Amino acid sequence: MNSEGRQYMGLKNTERSYGSIAKLFHWASALLIIGLLGLGLYMEDLPPSFEKVELYALHKSLGMIAFALAVARLLWSSLSSRPLMLDEKMTRLEIRLAKGVHHLLYLLIILIPLTGWLQHAASEQRFEEFLLFPFPTLIEPNETLKSVAAIVHEIAGKLLLVTLLLHIAGALKHHFINRDATLKRMLPGKPE
Repeated sequence: MNSEGRQYMGLKNTERSYGSIAKLFHWASALLIIGLLGLGLYMEDLPPSFEKVELYALHKSLGMIAFALAVARLLWSSLSSRPLMLDEKMTRLEIRLAKGVHHLLYLLIILIPLTGWLQHAASEQRFEEFLLFPFPTLIEPNETLKSVAAIVHEIAGKLLLVTLLLHIAGALKHHFINRDATLKRMLPGKPE
């Protein structure tokens, strides 16, 4: 196979490893989500100030980027194959737990930005922008909807933190206890 063919193959998932595109989506999402969780927790206890307003605007913009990345990631995932599970010693419960954590992660990385946008769209404040563009406001201000979206956003954020910790714990278990290549094949670099 020529080098162009090998390079193309490195972009896509194989039975043994994730391709460069899946890895890029995974690690970009991870960094963005961890940053957003940290920023969200930090902002929560800040007293009203100009800094807090600026941080909320940044949080909203990064949240919309996280949403776009999640949609692109889901599209890529639906178009590409998934590598096979490597650990044959996994019990049915472990397999179900791993799949459940992945499904919950995907649900939350879509739900959280949507509820954040809904909270913003339902509020009276319409001046903030997404980078250089105004946030779309497709609904009329609605205090009840804003409150419900805020509650769901906060609960989903805390659930995401727990789910993320479970995901990390699973990856570390595979690496240090099971000693398989599950974690290695998602790390940047050459496929396994």
